[in-house]
Amino acid sequence: MSLSHLSQAPRITPVSSITVPEILEFKGANQIPIFEIRKAGSGVIKAEIVFICGRPAEKKKLAASVCTALLRESSGPWSTRQMADYVGFYGASLEVHVTLDTVTIELVCLSKHLKKFIRPLKYLLSDPKFKQRELKAFVNRRCQKLKVELNKNEVVSYRQLTEAIFGAEHPYGYNSTAELYQQIARPDVVQYFEENIHSARCIMFAAGDITEIEHQIILELCSLIRTGGDLMHQGIKPLEQLDHKFLRYPGNPAQSSIKIGRLAMTRNHPDFIPMTILNTLIGGFFGSRLLSILREKNGLTYGVYSTLDAYLHEGIMMISTEVAQDNVKTCLELIYQELARLQEEPVLPDEMQLVRNYIMGVILHLFDGPFNSIRAIKSLALSRIPTSEINSLIQISQTITPQDLNLLAQKYLNRNDFWEVVVG
Repeated sequence: MSLSHLSQAPRITPVSSITVPEILEFKGANQIPIFEIRKAGSGVIKAEIVFICGRPAEKKKLAASVCTALLRESSGPWSTRQMADYVGFYGASLEVHVTLDTVTIELVCLSKHLKKFIRPLKYLLSDPKFKQRELKAFVNRRCQKLKVELNKNEVVSYRQLTEAIFGAEHPYGYNSTAELYQQIARPDVVQYFEENIHSARCIMFAAGDITEIEHQIILELCSLIRTGGDLMHQGIKPLEQLDHKFLRYPGNPAQSSIKIGRLAMTRNHPDFIPMTILNTLIGGFFGSRLLSILREKNGLTYGVYSTLDAYLHEGIMMISTEVAQDNVKTCLELIYQELARLQEEPVLPDEMQLVRNYIMGVILHLFDGPFNSIRAIKSLALSRIPTSEINSLIQISQTITPQDLNLLAQKYLNRNDFWEVVVG
């Protein structure tokens, strides 16, 4: 067999278009929105019941996370062990998650077993017990874990940065403490559940092997959710107007954790997609500017990354790395120099193409299979963005110019707009 065909590298063709799976939208009981992506043949289904509440809906700090953690502890007539045994018997996964903005009940199971989970979900959604002994045990566990976490420079720097940007009393800015956990009482948890886990704040997402049979079961799941309540308030307490500061804290002397961050935007903002591209260029992938300058050229760190986190009411841009104490000043100056270069110098064509290719690869991964696809749809739906906006990300990533990035950098990468936190 001839090997001559191996002497020439295969042709590389950039991705120019992406096929987005069909997204089906319905209304369930009590007008609960339902989003479905169907993929026949897999035999598996993922269903998520999402409540838009999180920290902005709290009457008492940490009520959202404590309520979420206790939902699975005991509900209806079942103990924690009985619930776990039931879920495990069917080879399924039933998890409850909390983010800053949402509480989510997530079920993954074989499609043929979906109906088996109407009963446990009904217990979770309508009859959680929130037993005092389980609350006490959870608080003790969280306090112990917090004690360990606060010994990590990376954790402390993140906590201090978000508190500085948003304010110590803001839902996105306050930090968990042992004192706050110990102040949570059972009535606080019950109140949070009753005021937030209801149909007015609910959206459902389902993906996988969904036929008309499974669809009818999903509609039945909607009917399990308590009616009543009001929509989530659109606004939260305004951000505190604080002067920008440079914050230094003692910590583990082996490595210093650096966090540089500023207030950013939500997904609804017209600059969000262009900023996603600029953020990728700065520190969002392995070929990024900061990784090249800090790791490859100067050997100051193993890793550095830049993130653009969009919440429902605010957003944050953050650059993070860990370096030796003696290199903190050098590292900071190199970061700011790179941000200034992006304001002044156009990005070269090869680098632009590299970033475009990377982003298109990320989008391809987003829609690789129904479970990944529904995750992307969820991020849009929770922000009340039409699913058609997916095409905007593809279009902008292919058409944005170096000049556009310069203007964006001039708008959002000014040194005086960033908070700077160093721990260690």
